[in-house]
Amino acid sequence: MINTSIKGVLYGVNAVVDKMVNNQKGHIVNLTSDSSFEVIECLSVYCATKFSVRAISIGLEKELANTGVRVTNVSPGMVETDLSAKIPCEGNRKKLTPEDIANAVAYAISQPSYVNVNEVTVRLS
Repeated sequence: MINTSIKGVLYGVNAVVDKMVNNQKGHIVNLTSDSSFEVIECLSVYCATKFSVRAISIGLEKELANTGVRVTNVSPGMVETDLSAKIPCEGNRKKLTPEDIANAVAYAISQPSYVNVNEVTVRLS
């Protein structure tokens, strides 16, 4: 989880951020989880890695302010995936669709260049 959730984000950001800053434009979108806000009993390490990505996003947004590079953190609730089907403590509760999350990302990146949507949390109503 640490390699995928934390290191993967850091490597991805590192691969693009210098070019974005040099071009004075770009948008980094990190996906975390609503578990980055609250630790769930059976998912402590998962929650910790998602909180780390959220903290990285918050820090990047501040560090890249006024460079033309925007940063958005998207924190979805449980999404219907092959992985979520294997989590025993989640039971049969209703889940978001991947399209729900894609719509949230599309909203954030479609804003004018002077608008930075820093955080989007997507949950079922």
